[in-house]
Amino acid sequence: MSSLEQALAGRLSEWDGLDPGLTEESLGALLGRSYDTWPRQPARLAGQFVTNREWRREGERPQVVRAWFEGEAPEVLMVDLEEPPADLDPDEIPARWGPPDREEPGRRYVPDGWTTELVYLGRGAALTVVRPFENDPSFPQFEPRIAVAQLFGPTDLQGFIVRYGGNDRPGPSHPLP
Repeated sequence: MSSLEQALAGRLSEWDGLDPGLTEESLGALLGRSYDTWPRQPARLAGQFVTNREWRREGERPQVVRAWFEGEAPEVLMVDLEEPPADLDPDEIPARWGPPDREEPGRRYVPDGWTTELVYLGRGAALTVVRPFENDPSFPQFEPRIAVAQLFGPTDLQGFIVRYGGNDRPGPSHPLP
């Protein structure tokens, strides 16, 4: 089972980097017909012009799988999972994976809470954890969760910033559906 198959099945704890050679065609076959999909769209990633493609399904996790590509290349550069299933409790991540290489306010907007991004360069993962707003009863209360898993090949900090958009705000840009 590939690393991505494990992540899609909710076993993020076993993630150790995006498998080389993953293509758009093989990702589509892996996801199957339960996802609705759209054609590639132009986007930007760390100032580069790239393309991305989304697969969506209602009522199941992950709700969105977004693959990033360098131009029209068939190989997947990076995969985002929005609202992924996860066998990792956000508070257990540092105990299981060690301290993050970078921990900063999240680059992704989640409307019902505040976010923190935990970056693990050697694992090829940037996990956006969302927690409920404190002291504001007008917002819903919930258990902290991984809202977005940005998954890529193991890299260093420069590669994360330059190749995978690690400093992009509010995160890698893509058109809203």
